[in-house]
Amino acid sequence: MDDLARLRKDRGAKAKRTGVWGVIYQGVYAATQLVALGMLVRYVGREQYGLWMTILAVTTWAPVANLGQTSVLLTRLGALAHTDRPSAGRVFSASTVLVTSAAAVLLLIIALCVPLVSWSGLPVGDASLWLAQATAAVALTVSVLTLPAVFAGCAIFAHQRGDLVHMIMSAASLIGLAAMAIAMRLQQPLWVVGGLSLAGPLLGGLTLWWLGLATGLMPRPRWALVDRKTLTNLMKTGLVFFLTDAAAILLLRSPDVIVASVDGVDAVGPFASVGRLPLLLVAVFQAVLLPFWPALGEAAQRRDYEWIRRTARYTLVLVLSLGTLAAAGIGVAGTAVVEVWMGGPGFSTPGLLAAACLQTLSLGLFFWLFVLLGALSMQRQLAVVAGVTTLIFLPLAFLSGTWLGPVGVALAQALALLCCAVPLGTLVLYRYLAEHAPRCPPL
Repeated sequence: MDDLARLRKDRGAKAKRTGVWGVIYQGVYAATQLVALGMLVRYVGREQYGLWMTILAVTTWAPVANLGQTSVLLTRLGALAHTDRPSAGRVFSASTVLVTSAAAVLLLIIALCVPLVSWSGLPVGDASLWLAQATAAVALTVSVLTLPAVFAGCAIFAHQRGDLVHMIMSAASLIGLAAMAIAMRLQQPLWVVGGLSLAGPLLGGLTLWWLGLATGLMPRPRWALVDRKTLTNLMKTGLVFFLTDAAAILLLRSPDVIVASVDGVDAVGPFASVGRLPLLLVAVFQAVLLPFWPALGEAAQRRDYEWIRRTARYTLVLVLSLGTLAAAGIGVAGTAVVEVWMGGPGFSTPGLLAAACLQTLSLGLFFWLFVLLGALSMQRQLAVVAGVTTLIFLPLAFLSGTWLGPVGVALAQALALLCCAVPLGTLVLYRYLAEHAPRCPPL
């Protein structure tokens, strides 16, 4: 076996091992999230549950504060980790400084701004203003602290050892669920219970810092390695990913907020409960596809375009197969799953479930393009695709939401992805493969 064949075999084996552990982690994480939300709605009632789901939708914006550095690490560090370790150390040190600084600034903003929020637009019912503000402050703080904590996991992932990351994060998710259950047992308020439900990734990230430094799978961050040129370069690349992440979060999580503004907070509970099903399946797509990100970056660095072409085709077939099976599963068993999960009827409708089936397939294809275009350093094209799709989605969601209610918002998301993001992104990828691997059919 020659060196190239051995390298391809090792690269594929690492990606598959990480993918298997990723599916296990996403299964554990999905189960803990389903159990946590099911416990929460029984514990606090529908009014406070709607409040929590609205706050939870806001916390999903916290990852934007990493300035796109998570994707930068997967792209840059994935390409350099096994080919240029000194440069890898500079990249990791500079990215760590950027994310830590951004998290510190954001924590200051939270401390100053949350007390000023009146919550007058939210019918919180018996929940006091103080409870709403405290819950928002704790949820946002935990989410922001998680950003620098999980950075170690990104570095280990970029070294193609994502299996270790998934093992640690699986254990952390279970510990977080146990802590939440104990808090409920002790009759703690929503801000304590909700904060603990988000603490798993923070605990896992801190553990990964120790593991990465102890095993050498993560470059040791050093201030001496940080220079202005590297910082500027990473900020420019990160800005493109930042714009893409912002557009992706608008596409994925703003529907909850749109439903709250169009139909009220009471409608968010059922909408978010059914909408959680395709989002959980996106986590499965993420587990399967993310291991290929650093491997694709390394292959591009070595100009192994034939392996990239084969991987693009293989992952496309995988996403289509998983998306079709998942959509069929939601259509057949979605109502029963949601009723058992939420503890009673009234949280799902045939229209929401049908929209969820379409969302599952569209989100899977979108994430496939997100991983491939990001890994192949086509960040600008990816940002344009995501931005154009978002500009189409937002007005469409408000219009269809006013007309069809929550079902219209879900359909707007799926149609924007299928009719805009997927065709544009596929065209960009096709042109890349046709240019670099002209002797082979691109897809």
